[in-house]
Amino acid sequence: FIPTDFDHTFSDGNRAGVETTYKDYGQEVSGGGKPDFPLVNKIIYENKDTHREFENILLTITKSVFNNGVLDPRIDAYVKQIEQDVAWDYSIDRSHLPGKDPAYTIAAFHKAIDGPGKSLKAWINGRAKSVPRQIGRSKA
Repeated sequence: FIPTDFDHTFSDGNRAGVETTYKDYGQEVSGGGKPDFPLVNKIIYENKDTHREFENILLTITKSVFNNGVLDPRIDAYVKQIEQDVAWDYSIDRSHLPGKDPAYTIAAFHKAIDGPGKSLKAWINGRAKSVPRQIGRSKA
């Protein structure tokens, strides 16, 4: 298990990016410019054996780790652990601070996790389904 972020393989959480293939997403350059990723291009994409192994690793991750069946219970445990702190934090009056009051609510917190619509669990579900499809192998 790789307990880090999944940028440049599973996307950055942007729902529009869920269908972007890992090959295209990994080649994007912030602010434009020409992509230059010699390690990724030469070692992973251009070497057939390494590329096949890399895709097998992505499939293994989506099958055994990065999917709702595995991550939802962990997410739910984190929600339970921090929910009271989130509610307390949202209750703090920040009207004296400059800027826009985001008016967060505990309901919005839960919606961001569970949905409907754009949520953490929906993003995981979308990515877990799209990665095997993009590789050309249906999820087992």
